[in-house]
Amino acid sequence: MASGKLTKEDLKQPDFFQSHGTQLAEFILKFQGVFLTIGALILVGGLAWIGISYWQSHRENAATTALYPVEKKIQDEMEKNKTISDAALQDYDKVLRDHSSARSSLVSLISLSPSLIKAGKASWALDEISKAGYQPSNRDVYFGLEKMTQGLLALESQQPDKAAEIYQQLLAQDSQKSFHADALLKLGVAYQMKKDIAKARETFERVRKEHPRTQAGEMAFEYLLALSQQKGA
Repeated sequence: MASGKLTKEDLKQPDFFQSHGTQLAEFILKFQGVFLTIGALILVGGLAWIGISYWQSHRENAATTALYPVEKKIQDEMEKNKTISDAALQDYDKVLRDHSSARSSLVSLISLSPSLIKAGKASWALDEISKAGYQPSNRDVYFGLEKMTQGLLALESQQPDKAAEIYQQLLAQDSQKSFHADALLKLGVAYQMKKDIAKARETFERVRKEHPRTQAGEMAFEYLLALSQQKGA
């Protein structure tokens, strides 16, 4: 078709779409088993993802519903009596065990920790949070919240060695830098509780150097002043 006109030979030849369409159809027929398998895998994977998402949502909703009344009982007792009865703690423990794999259980323990500390139940709360079945990844914000809560509970229950270990675990995670200033400050407090004044001072100085424009940095300065005033420090 050099002259730009259609010849009888050109008209006899199949056009581009027809010839390539035929090739494509032949290719699909040849590998139809493979395509059907891939399609089935995509379908099954999609259904599995939907099923897992539904199950997780149902698990969290069930945990939240079960936790609400026992949480309220603890809060009401604290407000009225400034303490928490063993019966309330037992009820709370049972619900936590029944829903240990739910994130809601961990969130509940983190939220109630201040009340449990005020009631003198820091050691009990530390044991409960250590048994939590839900384990957030080290990139999850709940990892940082869990470690900060565990560390505080350890300090409040006079376990500075355990507290130091927990804060060091948090400081080792680059993905949790938003917690590092407070974790480093609390690590210094743990060393101070252990009477390791040299490490405490070194840690507080690190807080001031690495986190100068933070509340933790200001508190570290106060701790350093207190240490300087101690006899023999």
